Amino acid sequence: MKRFFPFILLVVFLSALPILQSRWRWEHSNNVVTLCVDGSELEALFPSSPRSSTEKELLSAGVKSVGVPWDGSETPDALKERWKGFSLAWRPLFKKISDGGRRLPWDEWRSVVDGYLLPLGPALPAPGPHSPLTSAMADSNLFLPVVEFSRDPAILALAAAFPDRIVRAHSIDEDELLRLPPPAASARLRRAVRERGVRFLYLHLFPGLSEGENVEYISGLMSRLRSDGFKTGLASPRWPSAPAGFPGPTGLRQLLAFFVAILGPWLAFRGAKNRPLLLGFLSLAVALVTAALLSSREFLLGLATFRGVKLALAVPFFLAAGELYRPEELKQFLRRPLTVGSAAFFAFAAAAAAIYLLRSGNESAVGASALEMRVRESLESFFVVRPRFKEFAVGWPLLWLGAHLIRREFNIGRACLLAGFVAPLSVVNTFCHAHIPLSISLLRVFHGFWLGGVIGGILVFAHRVLGKKDGYFGGGRV
Repeated sequence: MKRFFPFILLVVFLSALPILQSRWRWEHSNNVVTLCVDGSELEALFPSSPRSSTEKELLSAGVKSVGVPWDGSETPDALKERWKGFSLAWRPLFKKISDGGRRLPWDEWRSVVDGYLLPLGPALPAPGPHSPLTSAMADSNLFLPVVEFSRDPAILALAAAFPDRIVRAHSIDEDELLRLPPPAASARLRRAVRERGVRFLYLHLFPGLSEGENVEYISGLMSRLRSDGFKTGLASPRWPSAPAGFPGPTGLRQLLAFFVAILGPWLAFRGAKNRPLLLGFLSLAVALVTAALLSSREFLLGLATFRGVKLALAVPFFLAAGELYRPEELKQFLRRPLTVGSAAFFAFAAAAAAIYLLRSGNESAVGASALEMRVRESLESFFVVRPRFKEFAVGWPLLWLGAHLIRREFNIGRACLLAGFVAPLSVVNTFCHAHIPLSISLLRVFHGFWLGGVIGGILVFAHRVLGKKDGYFGGGRV
């Protein structure tokens, strides 16, 4: 199997190539982004100034939509008249009865036939065919912006019921906005559009900034998006044009992708563990096959996500350890008396494994520190797409160093190879996030590989110059 794996992988990759090409064309076919400003904030921040001038500036800055809360006290026709010139993002307000909530006059909703629907409030109606939100969608041509990472069951149910109406959206809530400077907020919104397929940005205004500074913040954001190849407009749902992918139910494709993500990197490591260049190509091919299995509407638009990320990162690692270490060696190691050094090693290994797993997945359980965020921002500004630390700073350098040491200092060499295996696993994991465009994932992996190669080359050179020539700890072949 080890000998024929590259040929089998090549055949599978060639069969997946048409699906990847279709996905690539789809990802680059829709570059229209909607900027939507919260209308109630606009009224609250600038109540005395003539808003007509502000609205003109917003329109010229690229704002095409305004979010309008609706509690039933004003007719939809009156709201349309007040915000003439903008497409409206309707925000029906559902309050608890104890907070003054009341039944919304849905008969007046019949005049609302287009725009965007963004329900608001802590008491959204329960999902189901008789929900007023379901009726509003069924009786209109409204589009449904689904904000990333939303867990509200009513919104998720609407998205599942009307997948052909959803638009991927992103927003920074008001509390979080108070802790972010405008450049950081702009960079985050830009990243959501460029790297995660978002086409609708709901913009909250900075309360500490003047009217002109807020308009400048929005203009700067749109200018950066235009430099990325996007244009302002009214974003439409991408479901109808999305590729269907491999035939079969979503669950089956998820299962196949899971097995490929586990077995593929391990088989690649078996055949090319001490040849980092070949291992890089094999892991990329495995990653693209996994991406092809996930290249369907549900995964591309975030209605379904790859399950088992942590298992796909952990299981191949143990399989690779079994490839490098014989059971007798492990038993002998465990029989050794516990020393301070070995205890420290186990503690370090456990902490590294915990961070490795907790920082993985669609939503990381451990956030990045302030220093790491600054380093990330610097990498992103320099490389456009930030490479992953575990690839360029850990995995690939250790693989190059391990390949160099394996016939000189066998035990240290194979330890480096095992630790460096995080890089191929990270490459495959990158392509498991189907909502990220292929071009972004390819550029991220490319930067991680060549930069890791440079660092690995420096480590190899340093060992040759400074390392001891008689540090051979044992013989054998891998």
